Amino acid sequence: MDSAVEFLMSYEKLSDDQIGKAANVLADRYRKSGNIRDLHNFLDHSDPRVVALGAWIIAECGNLSGSDYLKEQLCRLLDRPDSGVRLEAARALAQFAANDSSVVCRIMELLSDENDGVRHIATLHLCLFPDEYFKTHDHDEYRVIVKEFATKARIMELASSDHNVERSLAYVSALRNFGDDNEFLATVLDLLPDFIKRHVAVLPRNRRFQ
Repeated sequence: MDSAVEFLMSYEKLSDDQIGKAANVLADRYRKSGNIRDLHNFLDHSDPRVVALGAWIIAECGNLSGSDYLKEQLCRLLDRPDSGVRLEAARALAQFAANDSSVVCRIMELLSDENDGVRHIATLHLCLFPDEYFKTHDHDEYRVIVKEFATKARIMELASSDHNVERSLAYVSALRNFGDDNEFLATVLDLLPDFIKRHVAVLPRNRRFQ
């Protein structure tokens, strides 16, 4: 482990400004080199703040091909009790979604997370993922996100569900596929719980990439 990594691993001794600067330096280094394997040292750390920081750096690197071990570590972090760890792990794990449908499923499961921030990160990524990420799923409530399966009737049905994951998916689908129909979005929104409504203003519309 080099001096920069060791510097960040001494997290409790650093000021917020030092942490931010060092984290950005490391993220830039790993983006350029493409070699992020030794970041597992962060994810294995006993301090959840260090773990969350490591996951943040991974998310910032973007290109994570060939990093299956890190992907497995990040999946395990989604079960950690610390919400900051789960949030940053979700951001990092989303980088693997293009090549692994199980990652998309894990992101969907976070729609029922007890933490508002974690739910928002999951919702945001589900608004942004391309349609092909969802086409391999057998569950109709998941495929409603995809343009060819998204109907207003199906969205309204899921929005009226007793399950919050289905209700969240309904609004994600409405935003992705009917983002210009403000009247329909308002109708769907009226059926949803407050924790979904809180983030509506910052969620993207019509970000369905082909």
